[in-house]
Amino acid sequence: MLENKPYWIESSAVSHLNGQNGQLTSSISYWNKFPLSLNSSLSPQEKKRNTVCYPRTVSLSSLAREGLIAIEDENTKWAQVTALDEQMLPIQGWVNIKDNAQAHIKRRSPWHWTGFETIEEKATISELTKKLSKNRSARLDIEDCTEAMLTVLRILAKSGYNHYLWKSLPDKGKNKVKEFLQLLEINNKNPFTKEQFKAALRTSGTAEQIGHLLVRYESEWYADEALSKWNEVDDLFEDEKRQQKALIEVELDKLGITRAYQRDFAMQKVDEAHEHVKTNWQLEKAQRIKPSLWWQQVAQAQTQNQTTSTEQSNANTPKLSNLSTDGRAWFIHPVAMIDYFNSAADRAGIVTYHIYHNGKIEKHIPQEILEGYEQKYKYVYHDKDNNKHEICIVDWHTTKKKKDGITVNAPNRNDPNIIEYKENVNEGNTQKRIKYANGDIAEYGWHSKDKGYIWRLYRALDEDIQLVRMPDKIQYVNDKVVVRYIFSNTKRRYTEPSVLAGFIGALAETGLQLTTTGSCFAEASCFPSAEHVNGKSIDTLYLKDVDEQKFINAMHKFHFNKQITGKHKKKFDNATQEVGRTLHDTHLHSGFDDSFIKEIKQYEKSN
Repeated sequence: MLENKPYWIESSAVSHLNGQNGQLTSSISYWNKFPLSLNSSLSPQEKKRNTVCYPRTVSLSSLAREGLIAIEDENTKWAQVTALDEQMLPIQGWVNIKDNAQAHIKRRSPWHWTGFETIEEKATISELTKKLSKNRSARLDIEDCTEAMLTVLRILAKSGYNHYLWKSLPDKGKNKVKEFLQLLEINNKNPFTKEQFKAALRTSGTAEQIGHLLVRYESEWYADEALSKWNEVDDLFEDEKRQQKALIEVELDKLGITRAYQRDFAMQKVDEAHEHVKTNWQLEKAQRIKPSLWWQQVAQAQTQNQTTSTEQSNANTPKLSNLSTDGRAWFIHPVAMIDYFNSAADRAGIVTYHIYHNGKIEKHIPQEILEGYEQKYKYVYHDKDNNKHEICIVDWHTTKKKKDGITVNAPNRNDPNIIEYKENVNEGNTQKRIKYANGDIAEYGWHSKDKGYIWRLYRALDEDIQLVRMPDKIQYVNDKVVVRYIFSNTKRRYTEPSVLAGFIGALAETGLQLTTTGSCFAEASCFPSAEHVNGKSIDTLYLKDVDEQKFINAMHKFHFNKQITGKHKKKFDNATQEVGRTLHDTHLHSGFDDSFIKEIKQYEKSN
């Protein structure tokens, strides 16, 4: 309030006050009138694009901590939420959380279980195994789908590019799923590939719906002493082997392989593989499954002790239900439960690099790190429509920072400071590696036509750095966002965390698939390069000139400000052409400037 008149400002402008009264540190923009309103003048197309089509439950306390609550007056608050449109793609907008302000907005306790779905799975272990085995060997018939399988298929059918296909079909229960699968087959799309499942699960709405399935089935921790239900699986191996042999026979026919010894050899390999699997399965039952069974024992003990515990318990003490004697129970995804019920978990998470389409990169550090994610980073790309794309989660580790590599003479193998001498390394051009007690690394191999075989020394500094292990490949395709790369013959698959963020941004900008010769090794050395130490640069094989210029521009936009091209390549904008050497005739060298990375510590506690 100023002179009894209200003004509205962005909450980020007063974040330094930590919710207390205080003064502004600089002049800021403000609104004379509250900027949000229920009056909408959207066009039909905009209205359709911004219509929420699937229920979403969000924590108000979490939104408040993230600065996503706007206060209109004492009685009216707005929340910025992310929900799903009809394609199950994320959209963002503001909703009025005052009671009855918007018909589709309801304030609920977590115990309303909004968005959860119950399924009773009646298939036995052997039946499920048989269906999954058939799925591995051939296309699964819809009649073989259990209720849980059908439910997951319906969720996947509504996500991504499948949405329009699913929407075009009339609702006929199971037959709608059957027709959907037939249409996918006509369009040469297979809903049972790992890639499609992964792509769907990268969409937060799809993953949330699957995580909110409550399934009742027989626990894997329940079985009799003879392991009868697990032994039923034994008989399925021969069925699977026959299915696989039939498929191989068809493929051999297609390839024109008719000689008996060649076909017999193929069948023999199938037999050997299945014998190996059967042997491992017997070990699995004896050494892992049987020792982990506990359900039946606990259920029997509860039944025996029920009378005693009833007599001893206080009348005001709630009575706990016993475990079922048949091993059947409702199973709930633990992460979904933590996310849904535990408001404290809203403060926890994983360190995440947020990469925005305009070139901005932010490193968000939560107050608490979820258990198991202490040494992992997540990379999320934000497209021009404000959709979020989770590209990957990677592991990171610390190592000693290295100076740029220098060419040296062959080290003395009797040097007492050598703690490890490896020959026949076979990591790209690198053939030998030496580690010294002080952290120095020396590497040997083929450098180039100019230098031939050389030794390079990378001296260790008294400073720790972080390196991430790049995924062996990324093949992310979702809507209009494409992020794809593969490695060539290299083991330099580590890099500085922000370099990977910039690389992902450039790939998303162009939609091109790149082949990279890597960045650095696990301990920050980088043979045959000298300047790739600490993962501060990355190499990529050249594309066609038009695409190469497009990629160079994108890398420049995402803060790769030192790009070097070959002496015999054309002159590209935003890159320096090599003059005296030919080292970069085969690849683009891109050095990253990490000073542009903004680090944001979320939910910091005030002193």
